[in-house]
Amino acid sequence: MSFRLKVTAALVVLTALASVSVGLLAFRSTSAELRAQLDASLRLSAAQLSREGITSDSRRSRQMIEALRALQEFTAASDTMTQAIGPRGRVITLGETGLPVDESDVAIARNSAVTESLRTVIVDGQRHRLLTRGLGSGAGAVQVMRSMAEIEAVQRGIARRIVLVSALVSAVAGLIGWLVAWRMTQRLTALSVVAGHVAKTGDLRSRMSSGGTDEVGRLASALDEMLSALVQARDEQRRLIQNAGHELRTPLTSLRTNVYLLSGSESLTDDERQRVVADLRIETEELSTLVNEVIDLAADAQNDEPFGTVNLGELAASVAHRAGQRSGRRIEINVDDSYVVGQSKRLARCVSNLLENAIKFDTSEKPIRVECHTGVVSVIDNGPGLADVDIPMLFERFYRSDEARSVPGSGLGLAIVAEIIRAHNGYVWARDRGSGDGPSARGAVIGFTLPVASEF
Repeated sequence: MSFRLKVTAALVVLTALASVSVGLLAFRSTSAELRAQLDASLRLSAAQLSREGITSDSRRSRQMIEALRALQEFTAASDTMTQAIGPRGRVITLGETGLPVDESDVAIARNSAVTESLRTVIVDGQRHRLLTRGLGSGAGAVQVMRSMAEIEAVQRGIARRIVLVSALVSAVAGLIGWLVAWRMTQRLTALSVVAGHVAKTGDLRSRMSSGGTDEVGRLASALDEMLSALVQARDEQRRLIQNAGHELRTPLTSLRTNVYLLSGSESLTDDERQRVVADLRIETEELSTLVNEVIDLAADAQNDEPFGTVNLGELAASVAHRAGQRSGRRIEINVDDSYVVGQSKRLARCVSNLLENAIKFDTSEKPIRVECHTGVVSVIDNGPGLADVDIPMLFERFYRSDEARSVPGSGLGLAIVAEIIRAHNGYVWARDRGSGDGPSARGAVIGFTLPVASEF
């Protein structure tokens, strides 16, 4: 069953149930009201009969017959039937067919208190309401009966109207449901067509927005955002491949040249051969570094490490301590207890990349400083510093300044830092030390800023 038919069927069923429920409620309440009116008319007739001379002092049958005759004349135009029950259970009626009498009716006739009994009986195949009312002081009782045929006719008419109205309402609901479902599924069908086109052609620039603000409109907007994100990811992947290919050409060309030189090693001196081997070793290491960083950059996008509360100062100090031991450089650490919400391993990689960058460019014997205060991590080196033209491009993939081209590296370390920090709702920054630590200071200050966890 299609979604359109499901919506239509659901609306029809709900409408039918609602109309039938309302109809049944109306039927029951109307039937109860009609029966109450019938019972009230029986009580009124019984009261009139009592006032016609049948009292606690009227014990003789002749007096009771006269009273019944008087009531018969009063109700001759109606379908009310009457009779009397004497104190000893004798039934006195004017017609050939008497009203039903049972033991409870006789008991009411003998009772000294005024009591009554009201019930439904079947006479000649028809339902009637029968009222037995005592006269009090053991003087007997009167019975008044009236047919329920009129009430049943009204009930049948109401039932027919309920069925007719329910069918009509259900039909209208089905039509409206079909129109609503058609309107809704029309937009969903358009979305499925665009999605099928994207799946078939791979054209991620197709758009699904329907301009609505309802659930379907929000779904279309979400799909558009997803397609935009996929386009951006594909473009970044293409740029990464292009840039990586460009960067790989240089070491591969150098390797090919050196291998060609080694193939004619008979004409090379020992010193020349050693220089070629050294160049091969350097190019191989640079190529391995580049490949590893490209792999790390691609793998980092799929990182599923959970977010948690991280002591950023403690993390920075730990990474700096390991970097000092590994490189043999002296690193000064000045941190506080800044807590942030993030992924500890990825944040540790950020600090590690900043330190590796500083160690690579700082060839002095002065210590490198690592600072962390209120979510701001800074790595301060004593290298050649940063030119104003390089700072805006420093965190771009594969970007290398003119001074950095002579230093081994891939240009991906700071780009990885930027992507991780952006994923943590922070930002990266860099400045030349001469612009902040005085004109005599040399080196660069590179770092990042993260929002501090509010609970700490």
